[in-house]
Amino acid sequence: MPLIKSTSDKARSKNIATEIRSGKKPSQAIAIAYRIQREAPRKAFGGALSARGTARNHGHSGMVNSAVAGRTDKLPMGIKSGGYVVPADIISAVGQGNSAAGANGFNKLLGMGPYGTPGSKPPKSSSPKMKGFADGGDVEGEDTVPVIVAGGEFVIPAEKIVEIGGGDLDHGHAILDKMVLDIRKKNIKTLKNLPGPKKN
Repeated sequence: MPLIKSTSDKARSKNIATEIRSGKKPSQAIAIAYRIQREAPRKAFGGALSARGTARNHGHSGMVNSAVAGRTDKLPMGIKSGGYVVPADIISAVGQGNSAAGANGFNKLLGMGPYGTPGSKPPKSSSPKMKGFADGGDVEGEDTVPVIVAGGEFVIPAEKIVEIGGGDLDHGHAILDKMVLDIRKKNIKTLKNLPGPKKN
């Protein structure tokens, strides 16, 4: 049975079922269905690209806008292999409780525009250059991988992580892991020091 070439989640679910019935492993069926959904012609919404992805074959990057709560991973989408999903509480903390402001801060820091579109050039990484690694460029394994995300999270594409890591994707991930822990620790301290409700 031919697969449905559509960007809808319903079509993707039907394609997964079709591929499983044809004998594919579930992981293979999911990957194929996401590829079909990603490559299907997209409709523009007010001139902006659908929140499912920034460009064909590149997966989603930037802020995940949704009514789904930040601690409830329910949104299936594809992101480029090697990408990094920043938790919603970190984005909110950077914006002092405002997720949109936090996402705007990340966009400026990383030189990204809305929905992960190209923006101004980010500052050069302060990380030392690692011997044996290319300085930027394409990341190996540019296929997208299916993930489940939540509203308020922020997807950093792999090429930005390579820049952060001074040419090393793993080093970039390690820097981002430390950043998440540091921001969370600072935010907890800030919240603990806030005054309580005012009494009459």
